Amino acid sequence: MSLPRFALRLRALTTRSPIWLTAFGLAFLGLSNFCAFAANTRPNDDPWLDVINTRYTAASHKFEKLAKASPDDTRLTLAYAASLLTRDPMTRANVRTSRSILIDLLSKLPVSETHYRPLVLLLLGRIDHDHIEPVQFESSRAFYEQLLREYPQHPLADQAAVQLHLLIYLQSPESRSGEVVSQIEATLPTVSNKSHRLRLLGLATRIYLDRLKDKSAALSHLIAAQEEGSDDKSLDLHIAYLARQLGRLELAAKHYRAFYESSPRDNRAYTARRLAQELEEASKMSTAVAKPTQP
Repeated sequence: MSLPRFALRLRALTTRSPIWLTAFGLAFLGLSNFCAFAANTRPNDDPWLDVINTRYTAASHKFEKLAKASPDDTRLTLAYAASLLTRDPMTRANVRTSRSILIDLLSKLPVSETHYRPLVLLLLGRIDHDHIEPVQFESSRAFYEQLLREYPQHPLADQAAVQLHLLIYLQSPESRSGEVVSQIEATLPTVSNKSHRLRLLGLATRIYLDRLKDKSAALSHLIAAQEEGSDDKSLDLHIAYLARQLGRLELAAKHYRAFYESSPRDNRAYTARRLAQELEEASKMSTAVAKPTQP
């Protein structure tokens, strides 16, 4: 696998679409009270059912009606604001309306309110990051930092940490890449969610490869990602590729072999098996040369 293709895959691991996060936010709001809400609502009128079935535009229009009918219902108001970001087509007017609603909610909800306010902060960070051009780096970072400062143990804090470090990476000059990756590595032990730890490991790997040109450090982070329990079978190929580049023949052979054994139907399995065999032979020859037979 070529390094450019490898880098593209890492880039995919360290980004997510705004729609994905907003859908997550709606689910976070809805699932806790879904049954109670659904019991009093006809199926065709239930916006949470639309969310579960990814009918986001339909859900948004229903949330709008519900929120306007119950303006003091924080949950419905927040759901309406979040759903505006998923409407098709996306418009600047909807983004502005969503942001205005969220800013108003943030001013009204006390810090002691821990169910809705963290999501308000997260969505505001994502709006300024993903929905406004040019990107509002400073305000987006401020919202993520506020979430982490006020709610360090909240389930959304891990997501904020990932987005914050991605923003820092995008905003920082290449000369500060070492500092950026050190911050990521310092944050990793505080992140409890496995998928978010994997994303941070992916981002650190990307920095080591793209900016610092440190293949050895990148390899260590890929191995750490696999040890975290990543289900990405291609990690074996990435590890093998870098190990081979670094002359670590046994390690490369081990991971090429692991890939073809776990994914025998993959069209890359044949090549992985051939490379594993070649590297195993090369490793044996290297060992024999290093330790000649005594007379």
